[in-house]
Order: sequence, then structure tokens, then C-alpha cells
Amino acid sequence: MMPIQLTLAARYLWGRKLRTFLTTLAIVFGVLVIFSMNILLPTMMQAFATSLQSAAGQVDLTITHKSGETFSTRVLDQIENVDGIRAASGTLERPINIPA
Repeated sequence: MMPIQLTLAARYLWGRKLRTFLTTLAIVFGVLVIFSMNILLPTMMQAFATSLQSAAGQVDLTITHKSGETFSTRVLDQIENVDGIRAASGTLERPINIPA
């Protein structure tokens, strides 16, 4: 014999088949989205890192600050005035954490 709670739940679910189906479908879809994001996010981050490395690989020289601090714009002006420098540009890079 089934307990009364299970009997009531089964009767309710069986009586509302469309609602039960749509709710189950929504739960399955939500779980699928979470798992697919956990699979896609590392792949996308790796592709982004590879893209940045290939773009940075097209330069002859990269100058960074030893402690990771930013340079003033005067440093960029000094570098542009060095003989043999065809082009110089500054970028601002900061690490960010993307929750998985």
C-alpha cells in the first residue's frame, strides 16, 4: 500500500499531464544548460587565450612593468622617440576571474 502523500502526488501529476511534462522538460533543459556551460566555458577561455597569444606573437617587443603596475604615457612617448621604432601602442590589461 502506498502512503497517502505518494498517492495524492501521483494522482495530481497524472491528472495534469501537460503541466507535469512541461515542468519536467524545463528541469531537464536547465540541467542541460548548466552542464553545457561548464563544458563550453573552459573551451572558450582557451580559445580566447590562444587568440590573444597569436595576436601578441606578431610584435617584436613587449615591455611590461616588473611589478605589474601601469606605465605613464610619458614612457610611451619616450619609446616612440627611439630610433628604429616604427609604431608603439599602449594597452591596459587586468586579470579578471570568471566564475565557472
